[in-house]
Amino acid sequence: MNYLEGIMNYLKDEWRAKKDSQLPESDRWKLVNNTDDTPQQENDFDCGVFICMFAEILSYGRPLSFSQHDVTRLRCRERIALSIMNGGDY
Repeated sequence: MNYLEGIMNYLKDEWRAKKDSQLPESDRWKLVNNTDDTPQQENDFDCGVFICMFAEILSYGRPLSFSQHDVTRLRCRERIALSIMNGGDY
């Protein structure tokens, strides 16, 4: 859990440095440790895609049921790009 708290502190510090305010609603965030079935990145270049996949899936309250294979097969990069270009809808 210490590394999660470190990441949370980093996010708060970055927000404060860039926005000169407190990270909104950070007290409502829930830090959750990974489990044996948590999806794992298997290469050195999909970290951003994995972060986006985690964020999207968790924001819908769905189980984390994707894999490295899905990141490539489902064309996640394209879906993420379309979502950004369309303001959140893809």
